[in-house]
Amino acid sequence: MTESQEKKVLVEEEGRPDLDQSQNVKAAPPPEEPDPQTVIAALNDQVLRLHAELDNYRKRTEREMAGFRKYAQEALVRELLPHLDNLERALEHGRQENPDDPLLAGVELTLKGLVDSLAKFGVSVVEAVDQSFDPSLHEAIMQQVDADKEENTVLAVTQKGYMLHDRLVRPAMVIVSKRPAAEEEVEGPAEV
Repeated sequence: MTESQEKKVLVEEEGRPDLDQSQNVKAAPPPEEPDPQTVIAALNDQVLRLHAELDNYRKRTEREMAGFRKYAQEALVRELLPHLDNLERALEHGRQENPDDPLLAGVELTLKGLVDSLAKFGVSVVEAVDQSFDPSLHEAIMQQVDADKEENTVLAVTQKGYMLHDRLVRPAMVIVSKRPAAEEEVEGPAEV
């Protein structure tokens, strides 16, 4: 062998791991087998947790769907309320002009039928007159002095409010009482 060939063989041998050294390296011990009872307990716990999570999801979905069904008519009720108001105004005007008109009886029956139908679906009128003003149910449009009533008592309703089950669809527009201003007598300067 020539000198260049010997150098080439030495370089190649240095790059390879020594066969004797690789035989001395011990192989990693095989991983221990987990206890079957531990594995079963862990899997049972995981199954129970997934079952509980699925049950909670099912209950939450049922609650959401029940709420959706309960208030699904809200948009329809909002659309019908102005027409209900118009029927009431027509009756009021008709009673003033000609109380014996048979057409009024038909309008009254129509109004009663509409109110009864809405009541079947959970629509109710917000009671307001002589009640204490409640900003969550009433919308005050005016205050009126009244010495006979407590302050913030609803005196009159200008537009009825309505609820769908326990949710407010439209607040009642009301006139609220206020106490008369205290009249303080201003005395002039004392004479000497």
